[in-house]
Amino acid sequence: MKIRKRTAVATAVAAAFFFLAVLFLSRDDWNWARPIARWSAKRILDRELTIDGDLRVHLGRRTGIVAHGLRFGNASWAATPEMLTAERVTATVRLFPLLRGKIRLDRLDVESARLALERDSSGTGNWSFGSPEDSGGSGFQIPEEISLRDFSLALADRERPRGFALQVDDLTSKARGPARTLAGHGVYQDEPFALRAAFYGLPGAAPGRTPAIVKARVGATEASALGWLGDGSESRLFSVALEVHGKSLDDVWRMSGFPLPHSPPFAIAGRLSYGGDAVHLERFAGTLGHSDIDGSLTVHLPDKRRMAIDADLHSRAIDLDDIEGFWGRPPVEESGKQPAAPPGSPQSIFPDLRFDLAKLRVADARIQFAADKVQGKSVLDHVHLNAVLDDGVLRLKPLSIGMSSGEMQTNAEIDARSDEPQLRGDVVLSRVRLDELLARSGVSESAGGTFGGRAEITSHGASLRVLASHLDGEVGTVLQNGWISDPLLELVALHLGGYIGAKLGKNEPGPIRCLVGVFDARQGVMTARDLLLDTSHVRIEGEGKIDLAKETVDLELVQHSKHLTIGALKTPIEISGPLATRTARLKAGPLIARGGVAVALGAAINPFAALLALVDLGRADKPGACAEALAEYRPIAAEVTAARSAAAKAATGKSADPRSATPP
Repeated sequence: MKIRKRTAVATAVAAAFFFLAVLFLSRDDWNWARPIARWSAKRILDRELTIDGDLRVHLGRRTGIVAHGLRFGNASWAATPEMLTAERVTATVRLFPLLRGKIRLDRLDVESARLALERDSSGTGNWSFGSPEDSGGSGFQIPEEISLRDFSLALADRERPRGFALQVDDLTSKARGPARTLAGHGVYQDEPFALRAAFYGLPGAAPGRTPAIVKARVGATEASALGWLGDGSESRLFSVALEVHGKSLDDVWRMSGFPLPHSPPFAIAGRLSYGGDAVHLERFAGTLGHSDIDGSLTVHLPDKRRMAIDADLHSRAIDLDDIEGFWGRPPVEESGKQPAAPPGSPQSIFPDLRFDLAKLRVADARIQFAADKVQGKSVLDHVHLNAVLDDGVLRLKPLSIGMSSGEMQTNAEIDARSDEPQLRGDVVLSRVRLDELLARSGVSESAGGTFGGRAEITSHGASLRVLASHLDGEVGTVLQNGWISDPLLELVALHLGGYIGAKLGKNEPGPIRCLVGVFDARQGVMTARDLLLDTSHVRIEGEGKIDLAKETVDLELVQHSKHLTIGALKTPIEISGPLATRTARLKAGPLIARGGVAVALGAAINPFAALLALVDLGRADKPGACAEALAEYRPIAAEVTAARSAAAKAATGKSADPRSATPP
């Protein structure tokens, strides 16, 4: 009897406890469980989880959870204390998988949330929890339905100097049988975006490939992709046929972090894939303004290291207006002849637009580019470029450019590791047809001949204008077997007797045997060390400077007849004014009596000789015109040097070193 009574009491107590437990658990107010959730998050993820508002739970086979005022802690090294904050998070969880440690969400709704992602200096993201061994056991799967409203995401990453900002006004993802759709809109990188996508299956949920189609628009850039997503068993995780077009390549830089310059409207189509820590854009073709471009591009994305770009590009015909964004000038279409622009303005010879150096620091690169033809108002014929970008240092070795039947070879290095890049380079210009070059430049004055040049320069600055104003080095030019007919030569003809004057009277160009100039550049000012124009009847020597910072020229030319004419006079000629609209005029003041012998150019012989290889030297039995002119100056130089030595000896009573003598 007592046993029965005890059994009845125990049963009653158990029933009471069970009833109280059911009654307690059936309540939707689970605020008492907030410390447990906080302890669990700290233990499992080593992050703080705080629920400032109500925590509601509706138990069942599919348990509903609603949390208000949720704050999820950040990594200890992160700049902000919370990785995620949300005013309201609603989730529908399957109960029995949860009891086995598996997270299965049927639905997830997030409202008014802020997610802050960040990488440290080693490349580790704040979304990495625990060790790699621990991260794979949670069994988390993407919910069948997702809804995000008023959701913002920001990424702080040293590899993305422009930052990353995404504001989702509304985004929904739904699974219906094997298919899943995704649609949303908001603001991405300060531009409105819209996204629509469909997947036949959930990527990774089943073996094999998942067909996918995606259409997206960000600002003026639109893209579409059709292909597949893999399950990880293949070397490529996805492969799609991509088409993208937009207003400027710089928009792609702002959206993706891939370094691209300002450009005119573009359109590109190719095969985009990812695998082996690299993104591949293969067999692509497209347009850039009026230029065409094709080739292949691979972007390596190694863990915790900067991206590395390998590109092999080709163009059948390229317009220089379309690629001016690569060196800082806004891409604009060429127009009719315009007046000279103020120095430093975007339309001047050297615009004061700052280079975007950040694009040279985010990646390493190996780029080969060839353009068969340069179209538009250009003096160039073709372009071949081999560029290497390594840790912020860009090397062009070489840049080969066909120029008006000649060629320009450039080897240059641009160190962009600081805010003010350093430039070192050498340029060799050989066998350029001057008449063709001027005609293609739109210059109306008639001139011709074989033109060459050589330059070794250094500079520093963050724009073309600053680079020009800090230019140091040496520049030499040479013209052989040429002619010229412009206001400058008309002034010279006033003092040349009848030969060239008669030629000009018949609208025929005046012949030039040789024109050579050597300039020393110091802080953007090019000073003429030696300047010579030689014809059959006259030799013109010059001095002066070209100021690249001010974009002005100030040269003075003095002529010397090779045939003595009693009573002949000479007057210097000045060339001055802006580089783009320079003028030539007789120098004001009294006329100067002409001497019987030209001023010797002994100091010019050596630098001139170094330039002669850049034009046609002729044969051994018949040297070229510049070589003949140089031979004529040697005895003159010797005579003047001897005369200067004798004068110095007579004045000082000591012997003078002939090597120190310079022409008067």
